[in-house]
Amino acid sequence: MAVASRANSEYGRFMDEVKDMSLFPLWERKVGRFEGGPVSVMRAENRRIAEQLDVILRKVTGLKFDTDRDEQAIMILLTAHNKKEEQMLYPAIDDVVTPLERADIFRAIEELLKDRGRVYCEA
Repeated sequence: MAVASRANSEYGRFMDEVKDMSLFPLWERKVGRFEGGPVSVMRAENRRIAEQLDVILRKVTGLKFDTDRDEQAIMILLTAHNKKEEQMLYPAIDDVVTPLERADIFRAIEELLKDRGRVYCEA
């Protein structure tokens, strides 16, 4: 169980890194960077999600399996976070990027994935 929790935690951090190094900077170049904007909200939520994953990981690693509340909390966070990302931020990004920028982002994400020994994206 601890291995699965750690893998999930690492994967989540990696995906946040991918967005932080490629997608979010593009958005900020196009519309500006400001406190309380969509990207700063996503980053703050990513930190809260990572903290919640760490709570679960510490419990499971310590063989304490009373994680029901923690799991419910993270599901609430993830559901709201993913909904905002997928229904608001990603469509907004699509509205402001050019086809060339979109291709560049896919290449940048693919390179990040290759650096980790994985290829998930197809341009």
